[in-house]
Amino acid sequence: MNETTWVPAGVDTAEPRSAVGGRPERLDLEDVDGAIGLGRDFARALLHRWHWPELPAGLVVAAEDVVLVVSELVTNAAVHGRGVRDLLLQALPGMLRIEVRDRDLATPRPRDGRPGTPGGYGLHIVERLATEWGYAVDPGSGKTVWALIPAPWPSC
Repeated sequence: MNETTWVPAGVDTAEPRSAVGGRPERLDLEDVDGAIGLGRDFARALLHRWHWPELPAGLVVAAEDVVLVVSELVTNAAVHGRGVRDLLLQALPGMLRIEVRDRDLATPRPRDGRPGTPGGYGLHIVERLATEWGYAVDPGSGKTVWALIPAPWPSC
């Protein structure tokens, strides 16, 4: 996990040469009821529009696995981050970047879940499905937790 990395070394931030485009897609979730479900729906709709495969293919995870990462990050922000601010998905060359901003400055840490009880597995799921994840703190407003997922479009 990297505290201040926004784009990993070696990743060209130029727009992918595909129909996807490199413009970030943002959903405002501040003070919204049902933010977790709305975040999942937003991600699912974008993945469909971007022709993300329904089933895993090589290093690319299935669309529902991407939705699961979104769900876990938004849930963590809602439960542990004093509220979700927004969700951002961005197509980078060969990668999908997922960002969730919240109002808390605390460092996100994987927790140990207990058999038979809910919770404690979210960041472990993110670690399993993402190639990299991390966070950046903005002392004036909270933090951004991000994850990178291999994408089905070219690395350029």
